[in-house]
Amino acid sequence: MKIKTLFLLFIILCFGLTLSQPVLAQEKSEKMKQWEEEMKKWRADSIARAKKLAEQQASLSESAAAKKAYNTANALYKKGQYQQALVEYNKAIEGEPGLWKAYYGKANALKRLRKYDEAEEAYIKAISLDSTNEMLHYALGGLYSDLDKYQQALKALDKAVEKNANYYKAHYDKAVIYNKINEKEKAIEALKKAVEVKPDYYQAYFLMGLLSNDLARWDDAIKAFQDAIAIRQKYDQAYACMARSYNQKGEHQAALDAAKKAIELKPNDGRALFEAGEASKGLKRKSEALAYYEKASKDKRWRQAALYEIKLLKEGTN
Repeated sequence: MKIKTLFLLFIILCFGLTLSQPVLAQEKSEKMKQWEEEMKKWRADSIARAKKLAEQQASLSESAAAKKAYNTANALYKKGQYQQALVEYNKAIEGEPGLWKAYYGKANALKRLRKYDEAEEAYIKAISLDSTNEMLHYALGGLYSDLDKYQQALKALDKAVEKNANYYKAHYDKAVIYNKINEKEKAIEALKKAVEVKPDYYQAYFLMGLLSNDLARWDDAIKAFQDAIAIRQKYDQAYACMARSYNQKGEHQAALDAAKKAIELKPNDGRALFEAGEASKGLKRKSEALAYYEKASKDKRWRQAALYEIKLLKEGTN
């Protein structure tokens, strides 16, 4: 009985082991399959990471090369080597197409080379990359102004001050353009905005004085010239132009004082010498007036006007 029982147990054990072998094999196969899948995923992820790293390194390399080309271009531009600078700006753009500074530099170089259509295209491209940059709009306005495209220039300069209301140079350049198209009132308003932003902008006060003279607003002109002189004490042209304002007002002694100050700063300035002659004539000092006119006639810009006054004084008709 015992032998039969042991024999039976032996058979069951063997049969159980036989049945378990396919189960173990199946489990092993599933684990192997899972491991292979994980290995495939790891390989794919590793390749993707390596590719991304290579792209990043290539991008960094291109960016570094672009910046190097850009800096080289700037150095060449400063030396006046505009054609060589243009080559380097193009290299910078090729390496980094979104580098607005490279397009800006390229536009400046093209402008210097008098390739105005290409310069305009480069400025516009730079603006498309950074439309909030007031300097780019200002530069485009300068190009249009140089080409006598005044309305386009004003639109570009308006954009510049729209982006930055404190861009005093844009206000000043608007005034210059308004003066060219004989809109002097608008020019004066633009200058007022310029000095509001930059109170020590003596050039703006000087131009305001000239425009006021043109409009026969002598007091406004005198005030503007005085403001310019307060900032730049040795401003000979401001003194000379202020002398004209005083002469036009009939205040000849003040005119002579201003003219003498201008002559002291710049002895051969025809404008100052002519106004001194006008002031002396107004003060009935004929010989003194003749002397000033004679000196003024040495300046070719004032020669014709001075000789005419000399002729009148000598004939006694003035």
